[in-house]
Amino acid sequence: MAGRVDRVGPIDSRRRIAALVDAFPAAHPDNRAPLLDWLAALQPIDAPAWTHAERAARPAPQVRVPRPDDLDQPRSTPQRERLLTLLAEAAEPARRTAAARTLLAWPEPDVRRVVLDAYLRGDVVLPEHADLRALSAVAHDLHAHPSVDHDAARERAARLAAFLPGAARNALAPQLVAWWADGGPTTRAAAESALRMVPADALADAIRDRLAGRAWTFLDLITGPKLLRTPELTATVSRLHADGRADLAERLVFADGPLRGPDAAAHDTRALELLRIRAEFATTDGPSRDALIATARTAGPEQIRRALSRLADDHGHDHAVHTLVVDLLTHPAPRVRTHAHRVSRRLFERPEYLAHTESLLDDPRAEIVRSAVRTLSHAAWTPAVPALVRLLGHGDPTLRAAAADGLARIGAPAVPPLRHAAAHARPDRKSRYTELLDRITSPTR
Repeated sequence: MAGRVDRVGPIDSRRRIAALVDAFPAAHPDNRAPLLDWLAALQPIDAPAWTHAERAARPAPQVRVPRPDDLDQPRSTPQRERLLTLLAEAAEPARRTAAARTLLAWPEPDVRRVVLDAYLRGDVVLPEHADLRALSAVAHDLHAHPSVDHDAARERAARLAAFLPGAARNALAPQLVAWWADGGPTTRAAAESALRMVPADALADAIRDRLAGRAWTFLDLITGPKLLRTPELTATVSRLHADGRADLAERLVFADGPLRGPDAAAHDTRALELLRIRAEFATTDGPSRDALIATARTAGPEQIRRALSRLADDHGHDHAVHTLVVDLLTHPAPRVRTHAHRVSRRLFERPEYLAHTESLLDDPRAEIVRSAVRTLSHAAWTPAVPALVRLLGHGDPTLRAAAADGLARIGAPAVPPLRHAAAHARPDRKSRYTELLDRITSPTR
């Protein structure tokens, strides 16, 4: 041979046959017969390729050996204890944060509460929206949490408040106002971001005592959106004019209409229904309320769905049932999550139901996200607009299309967030926002 060919490993039959075929035309006539015999031995005519033995002889990929400190082991009681120990004792912040993010995928509320404590203490850093949204499912009493006792903890609590369900966030509004007034720059910014998601009328009610004391700085929180002309705000306008601050009074925009909110009639109807319901006790013809709740927290998906339906029918007014429904909205089983969402429509006030629907926009199942987008957009639920705009950057084109249709359905309230997103988008993605803006603002719409 003219030279030596260096190679690594054996040559398989396919490559050898290809080399022989390439060599055949230039071979000496005396050598062609042996070449044909060699080719026929490697690959008999009309026979399939014989590669099974070669594949079997190839070295198998290296099998990973599990180690006790692996974070991605299957869920088990020992793994839970390892993760909780790592969360509490790991010296490296990255390891604590990794343990926290792994535990957030577990459905048990008590596990998430441990992560909540660590987050508020500053032991872990959770910058991702999906992490904070998962944590918000157990963050119902942030204002009374023992770890929220200094400015840094209040800043973290305020960031988390932006991901709370609507009713829980509204209930926290007075505390957010206090953090906004007294906190440092980062705490003020986080509190203001959460307060911007509180309905304007609820926020006006939260600051009415401060406005009564002529603390006009708090007007910054309610200027812009339309407000119901309540007696308290009417008195505020009078005091502004008396103080020579007509410029501030003109910044308040009032909506024509009744002094009661748009959900007042539904609230009255529900209150009357609750007044007619007698106190219910466990009967002998079925499981008790506590037994049904235990089943809904520990059983399989089908048993959970049946127990939840029974609880909604027999104990729908019970606070413990409401708490259960909120917890099941983040259950690992998709059928349980969707059933809990349907039950929440029966049991919750419209704002709370829509706020919980908004939490489904982060669901891993695309069909659940699309259903949530349709519900929120048909209801014109404007607090969900920022989350819908974020979906325009999703990797699934069907979710992007659903989000675009939903934002177009909501219309004008979606324009400012879309413009902000377009201004910060990558050049190759900017058209997602600009084309939708054109669609919303088109005069032929």
